[in-house]
Amino acid sequence: MTAGELAGRFSHSWPTTTRHLGVLTAAGLIEVEAHGRERHYLLDRHHLRGVTGLWLGSLDLLVSDDPDHRDDPPAR
Repeated sequence: MTAGELAGRFSHSWPTTTRHLGVLTAAGLIEVEAHGRERHYLLDRHHLRGVTGLWLGSLDLLVSDDPDHRDDPPAR
């Protein structure tokens, strides 16, 4: 998708969209391909899976380290 297509889906300003795209690009979560004057943004699904896996795993560690929640049944 182009930045314009992405920006059209949200109610915030164009500079906010491009700033967020820059952060996501720097983090390696999206890639940018030039097509003439347009830039197409592509989600790197493999990298996103790795990041979300680490994040979710860290939440499990936080809960398992909390002595007040060790015996709680899993949340549904």
